[in-house]
Amino acid sequence: MDYVHTLGPWIAEPDKQASCNNRHWIVGVSRNDGRRAHVAADVVTHNVPLICAAPDLLEALQMLADGAQSHIDSIHGDSEFCAAWVRNIACAAITKATSAE
Repeated sequence: MDYVHTLGPWIAEPDKQASCNNRHWIVGVSRNDGRRAHVAADVVTHNVPLICAAPDLLEALQMLADGAQSHIDSIHGDSEFCAAWVRNIACAAITKATSAE
């Protein structure tokens, strides 16, 4: 599948022009030329971690979708190991999305 979204990682930068201190720009990498691209503007601080984690959340879901069957097949029915594998990937993405960095 070919994606056209702005590449990650996405980072937050304070919006120096905002009238209050809790506004940010979210910046990523342009697919066209590799330069910085504004993903979102006027983002309230408490939304920043979730928005910045979007590329990681997408990658985690793709990894789970692409690797689930082959991983399950390779462990020969060890459902506990498979559950831990899925949990680790999901928890890493969730932690990034909910952290207050």
